[in-house]
Amino acid sequence: MHYFESGNMYKEVLPTPDGDGNVYIQYFDEALNRRSLTIKADGTRTYYVEYWGDTSTVKTESVVDATGGWVKDIHYYESGMTEWEVLADPDAEGNIYYH
Repeated sequence: MHYFESGNMYKEVLPTPDGDGNVYIQYFDEALNRRSLTIKADGTRTYYVEYWGDTSTVKTESVVDATGGWVKDIHYYESGMTEWEVLADPDAEGNIYYH
């Protein structure tokens, strides 16, 4: 683990994927230890753009593939349930937006 000068956690590089498939986790410089970025073993990156107030509940996240191509954006309700999702490419049913 690596830390900011403030003593807050900066990043974790995991030798094996965690339960969510992440091999790299980066945090904001704050006492809440909220994630700013995760990277999966396949190179997929999730950027945690916004949180609900002073909580660890994600409000908005953006996912890109290993090449940097945008995959999707997801917005969550304060409860943590998905409010909407916008996909870069249509899914099997041809949808690019869920609400």
